[in-house]
Amino acid sequence: MRTIKQTGITKAGVIIGGETVLADAPPNKKGWKIGIENTQKQIIGTLTLNNTALSTSGDTYQFFEQNGKRQSHLINPNTKKSKTNRLHVTTIAPNAMLADAWATALRILPIEKALPLAETQPNLKAHFAPHQKTPTKTTNFPNTTK
Repeated sequence: MRTIKQTGITKAGVIIGGETVLADAPPNKKGWKIGIENTQKQIIGTLTLNNTALSTSGDTYQFFEQNGKRQSHLINPNTKKSKTNRLHVTTIAPNAMLADAWATALRILPIEKALPLAETQPNLKAHFAPHQKTPTKTTNFPNTTK
């Protein structure tokens, strides 16, 4: 986003893959409206954000099936196997590099370990949407609207 702002563009949203970088809000808006999706490709809430980065890590779009079992593209470094639990982790951080790294790291951990870890990071906000279960989030993650 720094490069875009150096050209004089101050109001911009850039989405590449699962990462989103947002500059100032569009004219006459409070921010960019961003949907938070569950594992069934349903928008479960929206956020209004600006001057931040957001990333989602999950298996809805990047997975394969092996022996009839859904496998995530993410590998658990402890077991050396693909994650098989369906979960979306959305993070908000000061830049895309941090948002992406944290979304991936938190997605690999069990929620019981990921949520407390995320809470220790002052510039990180995280939302966890497990498959067909109630989402949870860090205390600083903004409330979503329908």
